Amino acid sequence: MFFTKYFKRKDKIFDVSLFNPILIKKDNNFYIHQPELSIGGEGSTLEEAYKQYNKNLQILKKNIERYGLATITQEPYPLTINRSNFQELSLFFLKALLSVIAAILIVVALLPNINAAFRSQVSSLLSAELKQPKYWAIQLPTHINNQLDRLSREEEEKMYTEWNKLKERTSALLNSKDCE
Repeated sequence: MFFTKYFKRKDKIFDVSLFNPILIKKDNNFYIHQPELSIGGEGSTLEEAYKQYNKNLQILKKNIERYGLATITQEPYPLTINRSNFQELSLFFLKALLSVIAAILIVVALLPNINAAFRSQVSSLLSAELKQPKYWAIQLPTHINNQLDRLSREEEEKMYTEWNKLKERTSALLNSKDCE
């Protein structure tokens, strides 16, 4: 049948149900329910509920044989498989590790494209003028001198003071390293 597995052990055939019915007791009534098959049985005693359940199960089996209703799977709910916490955690970390490896492989595969995009962005930041030696030899000093000419007398004195202070500190630092 669809609902049972048969196996042999020492010349005996055993019939084992693939599904586990649920027993519910409420208000002195019993209800046996099998969610995988959507059947159940109710009674004031456990025996009556089991008889009703078996009757409904037999009706379902007859209908399946008669009409070919194939709506039952071997393992209908993955929650019925009781995995340990270790198995669940190891499965989680395996999936996480595979995701990280996939991300690394994608980045490595796209590295030439990333490099080209980066070079394109950097080259667009540096104008063609900045790449010419003429800019560094003539235009930059001219630009700096023009900015210095616009300084007020107080700003100019402050700049000279700061540069002298920096010169003294760096020369003292350079001289101390030369002595060692």
